[in-house]
Amino acid sequence: GEVAVSFRSSMVPRVCDLVVDSLHQGHFVSLTEVAEQLNLSVSTLSRRLADEGHSFSQLRRLMSMSEGAIRLNEGSSMLEVSDSLGLKNQSTFSRMFASQFGLSPRRFVSLLD
Repeated sequence: GEVAVSFRSSMVPRVCDLVVDSLHQGHFVSLTEVAEQLNLSVSTLSRRLADEGHSFSQLRRLMSMSEGAIRLNEGSSMLEVSDSLGLKNQSTFSRMFASQFGLSPRRFVSLLD
């Protein structure tokens, strides 16, 4: 018999690209905004990410903390990085960074020297 095969492309790289693009514009993008940009409903996007073992918040956190690491590496201060990522304050950034990478931003920067 015939076998139905789905060649749906992965949503993860597309979502990550949109998150990084928004961060470069100084904006912390929402799930709704990304779904709209991909012409999907929020529930469809969430389901497709879940099918790939991810959530939007998990991907957004990973991309924003990765962007934060890049900016720290380029010499930005923690205040500049937290502001550029649209976070409330440095301690929020520090907690998220440590949760994501297992070390504080200060420790990360000290390892760069």
